[in-house]
Order: sequence, then C-alpha cells, then structure tokens
Amino acid sequence: MPFLESLGIDILSQYTMLAFTAMFLFACLLIKNGIVRAFVATIGVVFIVAQMFSLYSTQTFVGYQFYVHANIRDVDGMQGIFLKQIIIFGSLAVVLWVVFFFSYRLVQWILRRANRWERFAAMEMCALLLVVMCGLVILRGNFVRDTKTLLPLFASKHSDDFRAVLERYGMGDYVSPEHIEAIADGRNVIVISMESMEKNILLCPDSLTPNLNRLKNEWHTIDIYQNEGSTWTSGSLYTSLTGFPAEFGMSGNQVFHTAVHSNISSIVDVFRKNDYRTLFIIGNAEFSGTRSILTTFHFDEIVDYLWAPDTFDVSALGLHDRDLFALAKIKIEEQLRRGKPFFMFISTTDSHFPDGILDPKMQGIVAPRKNGFDFSVSVLDYVVGDFIDYLRRRRVIDNTTVFLYPDHLKMGTPPTCGDPNDRRLYVISNSASLPKPQKRLYQIDIPHIILQGAGVRHNLRFLTDYIADDDKSRWIEQNLTPLTEINTSGIVRNSNILVEGDSVTSTRGAIVQ
Repeated sequence: MPFLESLGIDILSQYTMLAFTAMFLFACLLIKNGIVRAFVATIGVVFIVAQMFSLYSTQTFVGYQFYVHANIRDVDGMQGIFLKQIIIFGSLAVVLWVVFFFSYRLVQWILRRANRWERFAAMEMCALLLVVMCGLVILRGNFVRDTKTLLPLFASKHSDDFRAVLERYGMGDYVSPEHIEAIADGRNVIVISMESMEKNILLCPDSLTPNLNRLKNEWHTIDIYQNEGSTWTSGSLYTSLTGFPAEFGMSGNQVFHTAVHSNISSIVDVFRKNDYRTLFIIGNAEFSGTRSILTTFHFDEIVDYLWAPDTFDVSALGLHDRDLFALAKIKIEEQLRRGKPFFMFISTTDSHFPDGILDPKMQGIVAPRKNGFDFSVSVLDYVVGDFIDYLRRRRVIDNTTVFLYPDHLKMGTPPTCGDPNDRRLYVISNSASLPKPQKRLYQIDIPHIILQGAGVRHNLRFLTDYIADDDKSRWIEQNLTPLTEINTSGIVRNSNILVEGDSVTSTRGAIVQ
C-alpha cells in the first residue's frame, strides 16, 4: 500500500488498518437504516483517520501521547505546520465516509443480480474475512499494546497524601524537595534539548551535522533510549527535570494549569538550593502547557518570544532557533554581570517534524538541503556550533558543564540514515564524569546524568533507582497506572485558580535585567 508506506507506517500496522477498514465497511453493509449507517460511517472514519495520523506522527496507534495533544489549543497552534497533512487526511476522511455510507446500496444492487447460493457464499466469505481480520488485530501488531497506554485515563486516581502513595508503591524513602541535600561545585550548567535530533540523524553522510559530530568526537558521549511517557517535547521536559515519565491520566498537561508546587523533586530544586539562578529559554512557552510546567518547578526566569527584541522573527512555534540562541547569549551576559552560577535549559523547536520550520534568515548561511527538515537540522547544528564557540570565546566554557541531547526520536517517517530498527538518543557533554553504563540508560536516567556530570553530590532517589528490570521502558509500560497516581498526587494544586487559557499579557521586547 504505497500511500501508507509513504507515511512511514510499517507493513503489520498497514494490515491492521486494512482490518479496521474492512470491519467498518462490513458493518455498514449490514445497516439498512440510512441515519444509523451514517452514524457508524462517521465513527469509523474518525477512528481510522485518528489511528492513521497517530501512526504517521508517532509510529504508534492512538495512545496516551496522542491523547495529550488532542486538544483544541495544540491542534490550533500546529495548523500551519501540518497544513498539507490536514488536507491529505481530510480528503481521506471524505472518501472513506462516501465508501462506507454508499457501500450498502452498491452491495444490494450486486446481490439482486446474484442467486441465493452466490449471496450465501459472499456473506460467508465476508464473515470469515472479518474473523481473520479481528484475529490479526488482537494477536499481531501493536494495537493492543499501544491502546493499553490509555488505561490510566480511567483506572488511575488522585490522592492528597503523596507520602502514602509512595509508600504503597515501595518508594517510601523517596526524597521530596524540602528534604533535598545537595552540594554543587559552583560550575554553571547549560542543558540544550534539541528537537527530534536522534542519533541516526548524526550518521547522515552528507554532513548535515558537522558541528554536533565534532562535539561528539571531542567531548564525551553516551547512548540513551527512549521510554514510554517521554516521547514528546513536554513529556521529555518533565522527565528531564524529575526522572518520571509524563503520565497524568485524564488531565494531561492541564494538571499544571492550577498547580502551585510539586512534591516531586526536580533538578531545579537542587540548583536553587545551591543559590543558582535557574532559566528556561524556549521559542514559545505556551505550547503544550510548557509554561505551567516550568512555573510549577519554580524556574526563576522563563524566557521566550514575549521577551525577545522586536527584530527577532516569530514562527508558528515562537522564536527560530537562531534567535533562541541569540537570546541565550544575552541572558548569559546578564548572569556574568550578576556573578552568580546559573542553570540554563534551552529547548529548540525548528527541527520539528514533518518538514521543519524554515528560517529565511539562514538561507545563504547554511547550504541548501533536499528537504525542509534536513535544512532545519543543519540550521540547528550551525547555531549550536556557533553557541559553543561563543562560550569558548567568552571563556564561559571554562566554568560551565554543557549537556546536549535530543528531546525524543524524530516523529513521522524515520530518518533516512542509520538503521531504522536501531534508533537511539544520546547525551554529549564536556564533562568527563558521565556515567559509564553497564546496561541501557533511558530518558528517565537524564536527571542522574546531569547531576553526576555536573559534579553535584546529592541524596535524591529518582524513579530509575527503584527499577530492577534492565528494560526500563517495558517496566514503565507495565506500571502506567501507579506512575500516573504518583505524578498526579505529587502535584499540589489550587482549585480556586481560574484558568482562562495560557495567554500572557507581557509585551515583546522587554528583556529582563
């Protein structure tokens, strides 16, 4: 099926979608009432198109990640990026609905011209095919596994007694923020989370990422693997800060809209206890509830396009990566004048799937590439290299530990480079104190990696410390409901807070001094 292959959907998932299409088609064939048939056809179209878009964007059937992003705010914010895909999937929906609805009339016209035995044989064949298709869905493929990630939406519960929840799940010695003991050595820490920049992208032979490859060879690098609950940008952010996968049940990221504090410890707490200035720099902090997450973990400054000079351009996702790092340089100069150590987290966006976000200012600076995504990757590589050179020129690097890693695997079709069956993330750092893993490291290990690499001594225990299974992602998949209860119970909320949306009244150009 060339169309589905072009979307990067694997062959087994293609057959599963064919099975679902056959099921709804068969159902419509049996419904004489036009109103009921129209209703079933509509349900079928919504189900199939949602599953196909989820397979296209996340390489999984509809699960928790799809649910988190299936809200009006996020969909509206991404219209410009997915315009072509919206048209394609919208057209598919229309075609499917027409086929489903009018199939009854067509089949009835055919059956009127067949004898009784031919009609009986046709119905028997359809029934047999339906049984085979159902068996394929249940016994083969990942539909059941992916769908199970939605179960915590219905099974999980919130408790006001966070400590009791921890005790129930064998985490009674978990260290909450008020009990953290940590000693940092005063070195600045900069974390750069790079949108979709998985390891296979660095393997492309046409020099898409010369600067990252140079840093990978000059500095220290370890591989890490993606885990359930951290496969999208805001989920990866939550995991990077706390070591927990971002499972929040029915509330999704909206749990943070009325949050005032977290009893779940984060690396931000560690640096604040050591009198570090904590800053988060992103193109647009409103997207996917990011600002609410950052506020809950008490970042001192959240800097995005609202604080940028008017000369900076704004894309569908806020600042372009080039301006993002220009803003980071401004904030670093401020911190140098203050004379205090700082923890800075930079989150990029321009290399977002499917086609990247074009920065016109970088045309002529970065060589043309075969598509928009590759160009955006090269732009990110260029600005990261320029930023590291800036740190060296200003001698900031001499007293700064830098960590670079992808937020998650590339969504949509896998990278054309490397082995599509062996996709990994990585951490690149100028620290010689990165862990030397004896077994696989996952995204939930990132807080440990950052604190160890930065030379911070602490008494924290992260989720990874409680997992004996070498396959931590599998363990997470098997414990989604407990993890959801821990996450939701660990966030302290004020039900009296009136949330009218994520709008911020600040005006652009007001750089915080």
